[in-house]
Amino acid sequence: MTSPLMRQTATCPNNLTRAITAKRRVTFGVACAGCPFRARCTASPRGRKLVLHEHDALQREHRHRATDPDFQDDYARTGRWSNGPSPG
Repeated sequence: MTSPLMRQTATCPNNLTRAITAKRRVTFGVACAGCPFRARCTASPRGRKLVLHEHDALQREHRHRATDPDFQDDYARTGRWSNGPSPG
């Protein structure tokens, strides 16, 4: 599942897009009934439902930042998150 919170939507593996509510919830519901990916997404008879964490956008930002080669080098060297250049 992808959930670009900035666009306020979530898209499932079957490429169905639903709105993210003000309470950070997404319901795919009956759209899951005939989906070929259903077994991978949910066992619920009512279909897939997402509840996004309060800090979902921040977590995604940090995951994206962690893919940067400079970040990876710094982390490998220091073993910690850093907002700037490492000392030494």
